[in-house]
Amino acid sequence: KNIAEIVPNFTMKRMIEDYNNKFYKKQISRTKDLANDNFKIAKEILEWKKKVIENWDEITIIASEYPDSNVRPLALGEKFNVKLKLNLNQLTAKDIGVEILLGRKKEDGTEDLMFVFNLKLSQEKDNTAIYKREIPITMAGIYDFTFRVYPKNKLLPHRMDFPLVKWI
Repeated sequence: KNIAEIVPNFTMKRMIEDYNNKFYKKQISRTKDLANDNFKIAKEILEWKKKVIENWDEITIIASEYPDSNVRPLALGEKFNVKLKLNLNQLTAKDIGVEILLGRKKEDGTEDLMFVFNLKLSQEKDNTAIYKREIPITMAGIYDFTFRVYPKNKLLPHRMDFPLVKWI
């Protein structure tokens, strides 16, 4: 009885409709948008990507602040405050996103990515940007973390459309 009721919901027709609605229609619309006005949006994306590629390796850390868990472990309920000051060279804070990734620490390294938090732009002046985040400690354990910088642009439908990354 269950199979008789469930199977009709999983047909080839349904799969084609799902693909059409979730992927094909969106891609057709995106293609039309990119082609409009003599490919204006496509040209803007290309110019932005060129600028990012030319300056990507020039992004450097000026300063970083975060608790040293080797000196004193954080207690449950405490706040984990991080601050990252970057020299963006010829890029702006609009061109990048900054995240902190926390994983459970194991004997042989870090495993089990547990949390990803976006850092928030706190200040931008000249070529310098300061990113901050206050993260409440809600789970007990020993964690390690790293920062990830990635290019971002509102014209990209997905951030993996330009898969550069810088690990800090």
